[in-house]
Amino acid sequence: MTFLILCMLLKLQPWHGRHHLSIFVLFSPIFGLALSQLSNQKIANYLAAILIVMSLPWIFYNQFRPLLGDSNIFNSSRHELYFTSRPKIEVAYNTAVDFVKSQNCTNIGLSFWAKSVWEYPLWIMFPEPGKPAPRIEHISTIDPIVKQKLDSEPYKSFIPCAIIYSPTKNDGRQVKEITVKNQTYVQKWSMEPLSVFVKE
Repeated sequence: MTFLILCMLLKLQPWHGRHHLSIFVLFSPIFGLALSQLSNQKIANYLAAILIVMSLPWIFYNQFRPLLGDSNIFNSSRHELYFTSRPKIEVAYNTAVDFVKSQNCTNIGLSFWAKSVWEYPLWIMFPEPGKPAPRIEHISTIDPIVKQKLDSEPYKSFIPCAIIYSPTKNDGRQVKEITVKNQTYVQKWSMEPLSVFVKE
């Protein structure tokens, strides 16, 4: 049923693999029960051993979260692990977040025009211990369904004090100003793939 629901509700996308894990976890008790019912216990033990051995390369030499190697999960910070798959953009994200924080901005708008923008680290990097978490909202999108949502409350009345902007890869325009809800924002910082615009 989980597999059928997954196929019916979600369109094909490169990130489907993460949804498969829940199916495998739900299926594992059934597989364990089936193994326990085998009349020849040696076969069950061999099958279990084979499965364990086959999983070891993914456990110890996982490309993004390795247990062994120079940059394993034990000697890498949580922050570094966010950028394991995209190390070239780490400096840009760190600098963008530091710049927005230096503006004492607590309402942060996101304007992403590419589908593959690495958004998640921004949500983790902005909150600071002992301080109220800033409000982060999308202010523009290429998705028409999300755009319709942004035109309703509480998003409609959201006025950012800074905007983090990322164009599409094929967009050759040099955007220097952004207008949102009759407010003009000027580019104050930029490093591939992000730019920061601040209210004029």
